[in-house]
Amino acid sequence: MMRVPVVSPNGAVSAELVHASSAIIRHCKSDVLRTRHPYIEKRTAPSTWKMRQSCLATKKFVKKGLRCIMVQQITRLKFWAHKSCSKLSIFWTEHSPRYRKKIDAQIAAFENMEVSEELQQLAAETVAEYEEYMSSEPVLVPQDTMLFSSGHHSRRCNFLTARRYRAYIRMSYIWAQKHGINTFIADYTTPFGLLALETLLELRSIGEDFTLYTINSRHIGRRKSYRLIWETDLELAWILAKCDYRYQCLYSADTLYKIYLNSGTHCNEDGIQRKR
Repeated sequence: MMRVPVVSPNGAVSAELVHASSAIIRHCKSDVLRTRHPYIEKRTAPSTWKMRQSCLATKKFVKKGLRCIMVQQITRLKFWAHKSCSKLSIFWTEHSPRYRKKIDAQIAAFENMEVSEELQQLAAETVAEYEEYMSSEPVLVPQDTMLFSSGHHSRRCNFLTARRYRAYIRMSYIWAQKHGINTFIADYTTPFGLLALETLLELRSIGEDFTLYTINSRHIGRRKSYRLIWETDLELAWILAKCDYRYQCLYSADTLYKIYLNSGTHCNEDGIQRKR
């Protein structure tokens, strides 16, 4: 038979009552700690559990994104370091006397070498493909064409101001659509033109319909970027492959002049300029 703790007639609490009370308190504490378990908390407070899970998922997503960005930046640093070392090695090799003698001998052997029919056919095919590519050059209408390129203040567009200029390019695109402009040309060898090219490709990926061309007003080795660590040549080639046409301006100065002349609207860091 279970013994029930009692209180003495003089009002003092017995030892059995104190022991039972401490046991009850320990049992209550264990229940409170048990309710903090995530599975029990999910049943007791679903909104709090969902908020905590969403916060954890957001943190994981942010960490993963930062990790990808760090890997990308490290890859770019490795690329440019390797390219700089290669250029330095080629420079020292070309200016060595032994290398000059070797090159002179190779040039003399090449001049005396007979060209095979296969090589002549390959050269003829290459020339024909280039002429076909140049003949398929699109015709620009000044009223429907906008050119994105850096102005006199090309340093304004950099990695610190890229977010602001990206929003400005989107606003310029909306303005151009309202004024009937559906053909855009981006000079990817300038910082503002490269940023405009990437922004326009993002707009096209979400369903916007327009024509996008590219030009290079500078040599690829002297191009400029808005990034602190420039994109690699492979990344740039992948971006250019998504455009509709690429003007070859370095081989013809008339082509560059014709593009600037037939672009009725110019957009740069200073604003939008439209010809009357």
